[in-house]
Amino acid sequence: MKNNIVNQSIKNTVFQYIGIALGFVTSGVLFPLLFSTEQIGLIGLLFGLTYIFSELCSFGMHNIMTKLFPFYRNYESQHHGFFFFLIIISSIGVLLAAFLLFIFKDVLIHIIFKNSILQEYYFLLYPLVLSTLLFNMFDNYLKVHYNISSASFLKDLLYRIILLFLLGLFYFKVFDFLALLHFIF
Repeated sequence: MKNNIVNQSIKNTVFQYIGIALGFVTSGVLFPLLFSTEQIGLIGLLFGLTYIFSELCSFGMHNIMTKLFPFYRNYESQHHGFFFFLIIISSIGVLLAAFLLFIFKDVLIHIIFKNSILQEYYFLLYPLVLSTLLFNMFDNYLKVHYNISSASFLKDLLYRIILLFLLGLFYFKVFDFLALLHFIF
């Protein structure tokens, strides 16, 4: 067990440092070269709204999972249906997020942010919140199963490598900004 923890810690550290370097290259170097200030702001705004709505609609399941999963841990009974419970709660959260995004669309676009470009790309928030909510749930599920390095690899390294590749395709005009947003998110 101790060896496994040490191995995962080392992998996690390597993934995070490489991810930080790739994040600097993509966000600090390539974004200003490839996008206008308005487009960079839109990407930041979409990410920000996504995290706010996904955390709001997770109903605190990340903390509940971390705190309560040890009581349900039983491989023979498949953890007493704990994962199914998480799927149900997350599904309710996704429906709530979609409802809230629909209800508060005009408030977010016109009153709070006063942003005309957000109106054009607002529809991207629906799949963004869904994917972020599900990713966070699966990420935490891997963590309670003591598989931290897999989650770190996906979040810190693989996503940034794919983003770097997509930015290269965008640079060579394989697709436009809207298609890039679809791929990124």
